[in-house]
Amino acid sequence: MAKHHIRLLWTLLFVVLFLIHTTSIQFRRVQEATDFDRLQEHPYHFVPTELQRSSSSDGHLSLPSVLVPYADVLRRSDIVQLQHCLQTPWPQPVSLWKNFKEWAVPILRDKWDDKKEVHMSINTTAKQLVKDEFTMQMLEIYLATYHTNLCNYSEYQFHRFPFNDDKKRHSFETALQKIRPRSKTFLSLQDNPSVRIVFSIVAYQDAEHLQRLVQTIWMPQHLIVLHIEEHTPLQFQEAVHGIADRYSNVIVLQFGTIVYETDSVSQVNLEIFEWLNTIDWEFDYAVTLGGATFPLWNATALNQYLYNAKLHGQQVWLGELLHNSQRVHHPQATLVWNRKRLYTSIAEGEKLSLRLGNIVSTLIPQWLNQAMHYKSTSGNQGIYSFEIVKRLLKQPQIKQLFALAKYGCCCCLEERTWIAAIGMMGLLEQAKENYSMFQLWGAPAVSAAGSTESVPCHGGMKNSVLEINTHPHSCYRSEHAYDWVEDRPEDGPMRSKATFMMNATEVWERLVEAKSRGTLFARKFHSSNEQSVLMIQKVVQELH
Repeated sequence: MAKHHIRLLWTLLFVVLFLIHTTSIQFRRVQEATDFDRLQEHPYHFVPTELQRSSSSDGHLSLPSVLVPYADVLRRSDIVQLQHCLQTPWPQPVSLWKNFKEWAVPILRDKWDDKKEVHMSINTTAKQLVKDEFTMQMLEIYLATYHTNLCNYSEYQFHRFPFNDDKKRHSFETALQKIRPRSKTFLSLQDNPSVRIVFSIVAYQDAEHLQRLVQTIWMPQHLIVLHIEEHTPLQFQEAVHGIADRYSNVIVLQFGTIVYETDSVSQVNLEIFEWLNTIDWEFDYAVTLGGATFPLWNATALNQYLYNAKLHGQQVWLGELLHNSQRVHHPQATLVWNRKRLYTSIAEGEKLSLRLGNIVSTLIPQWLNQAMHYKSTSGNQGIYSFEIVKRLLKQPQIKQLFALAKYGCCCCLEERTWIAAIGMMGLLEQAKENYSMFQLWGAPAVSAAGSTESVPCHGGMKNSVLEINTHPHSCYRSEHAYDWVEDRPEDGPMRSKATFMMNATEVWERLVEAKSRGTLFARKFHSSNEQSVLMIQKVVQELH
């Protein structure tokens, strides 16, 4: 009998412990959910809230009361943009907010759980700020998709200072102090046939090559902007500042978060453009580059080339690309409309992003489908006239395009968005025909284990480092549209053939051909790769 009672007591104890454990799990889940959904319904009114400092206004914006608990993150975020959707009161705000929460919170909760191994290292306060930033990013997506009529994209800003981001403000103010004396120093084109270029170079590694690039493109009338992101390692920061310190017209801007498979680099370049516009910095052409590029022309020749191009009214260089060896001429707006990815500007230490997948179900706007039909060299490796830059910053539909792309999730968004924007200006053919960049994609040739026989090339979407001597079975592919070849078999439909190159001689020949076509830059190069450095030396000796 006693043994029976003992067993019963153990059973009851087990049940109690199980219930406590289950309740604890449920409580944590509810708590986690309320972290994303921590606002209860309450009376709707507008509250004057200072979101950012502004020289053109008092810096105040009427903020819906449902967003007041998020005011801190709206002040601090370098990514979220909601001002353009808060210009007028929302109709049926309680219903809108309720519908938003029902849509967003389950998605955020699910994706946040998938990232536990990353966000567990973030302290509690920072974790809540990150959650709030993700929630506000979801609100921006929601309003842009389901309540577009509430958002006035003529008021959308690429460049702004989060309220308490003193580090970013200091970066821009220091740069301005350095270049202000030069802001109105213009060269007379009659006396000296020259152009004034702004180079925007987004770099994250290889300071040695970055120095080589800056030294090669430098001329006294140009402005060279070196961008490094917020999370850049200190050693690279110091190296980049060391490069800039050698020149009076080279500056460093440090801000933002760059995440692979987003359009974050485009946001950086557009913000730099808008900053130049706010300080009235005039130029003839803006050139956007990555840190692994190198010019096919020396500085004097590049200057003369663009001077002649300006005289002939040439305004943009991108260059049409193939996709999977096929010419692209079909709607691609799903890349910016359906698949989404959030990323934070607030988390300290490791970058944190949430890949959301296809979360938008509404029909893609007709104007967006019509605009996104082609693929080009990345717009972050392009060349744009001063007039083009001004239109990029002013035209509401173009700003809407980049606002939608900001949370798009694709490794090659910038190969679609910039050419779409240029097409909306009526300069599509010019953007397709003029190539800014020579680049190759590559993958190892495939053979049976131990085989020494010649093997076929297989495609790869990784940008290749350009080398002077390659492995006998190195495999390169060109995606430039001028390499597209039609092949009509006798018994089948027309098909295209990718251009494969199997040795260094052919790579060099293509590089020479690219320059003869007017291509201005090439990528990728790396200083740790001896064969890549030798390729740069050959470019300097034989093409410069």
